[in-house]
Amino acid sequence: PMVPAVGDLALSYHHGMDLFVSLFYRYFGLNVFDLNHRLIITFFFSLLVFIFFIFIRELTSSEKAALLGTFLIIFGSGGFAYLASWILGVQHWGNVFFTFYFFNITNINSFLPALSILFAGFYCLFKYIKQQKPGWMILSGLLLALSLEFKTFFIGPVIGALFLAGVIYFITSRKGHILK
Repeated sequence: PMVPAVGDLALSYHHGMDLFVSLFYRYFGLNVFDLNHRLIITFFFSLLVFIFFIFIRELTSSEKAALLGTFLIIFGSGGFAYLASWILGVQHWGNVFFTFYFFNITNINSFLPALSILFAGFYCLFKYIKQQKPGWMILSGLLLALSLEFKTFFIGPVIGALFLAGVIYFITSRKGHILK
């Protein structure tokens, strides 16, 4: 695959993000700059907020917990540090302790789509465990595999989370029917 914004330059990293942009460019004729800087980032950020809210609501059966979790995924781990540094008047540019990942997550980066697709895959896996319908398992596998096209380094958390969930499920239920 080639880089959509630069002619004759082959991709040398995760190509899911650029492949997604290329599909919209080829079939809908949208501008690559608009796709990269406006539409795709807005789409995947909205998907991340939406799927995280739904996932936490299904997991906890509480809309308040889902709202808190969604707020923390957007503003946690650095967002509050930005607020504190602003209130206290601390200079945050060049401060090594200031890491507001919200800027990185809404940048042209493959982390944002990979994270939203990863949570969509975990949501489908959660629905499969609750309903035992094979469609949820197939969709979960497709989404988890697709998240690796956007960020290959997600293979560690995916395998770790699936292994841990399987061990916890096996210990708590003492049944092995999820593996059959």
